[in-house]
Amino acid sequence: MVITFLSDFGLQDDFVGTCHGVIKRIAPDAEIIDITHGIPPQQVLQGSLVLCANPEYALDMVSRTFHGRDLFAPAAAHLALGVPLDDLGPPIDPQALARLDLPVPDVGQNRIRATVLYVDHFGNMQLNLKRQHLEEAGVLPGVTVELELALDRYYAVAARTFADARPGDIILYEDSYGNIAIAISGGSAAALFGASADAEVRIHLRTP
Repeated sequence: MVITFLSDFGLQDDFVGTCHGVIKRIAPDAEIIDITHGIPPQQVLQGSLVLCANPEYALDMVSRTFHGRDLFAPAAAHLALGVPLDDLGPPIDPQALARLDLPVPDVGQNRIRATVLYVDHFGNMQLNLKRQHLEEAGVLPGVTVELELALDRYYAVAARTFADARPGDIILYEDSYGNIAIAISGGSAAALFGASADAEVRIHLRTP
């Protein structure tokens, strides 16, 4: 049995280890795969998941702030042991879930207004843009555009891979999730721009 574990707990505190301990105490044979615990706090672009547990499958004392340990970890462990999902609580009406809509890019004739969705460990900045947005604007591999973040402007070139760029070049490329991202070959785009998730990026399409 495999349990995947993704959170915004980070690795400096004991939160991840505590949840591992809870799961192993209930389901010693479970294999836990840590997807990542580096999600920035409150930066998860998805609806909140509300779990109304049956007390039998939660810890005896449920805190108000550490539901990862007291509700979610025990629930995952019991499911791994074969406990029916219905035993953990009644079904939730999908219409009752909170929804977070992704920001929509504004694609114009002379510029594109986009939003940074995520910054990875390497400082690559994922945007709410797809390849078709750039193609519709005539931005194909090899085309140079001007990026504007806050008061800073830099030239960038559309590229298929990092191999198409020289060290230090700023590129726009399609990442493994199918989104357009800003990167620096051999460097950190986020550090250069001082940008984080939710930052606005303007892509000026007509350059000198």
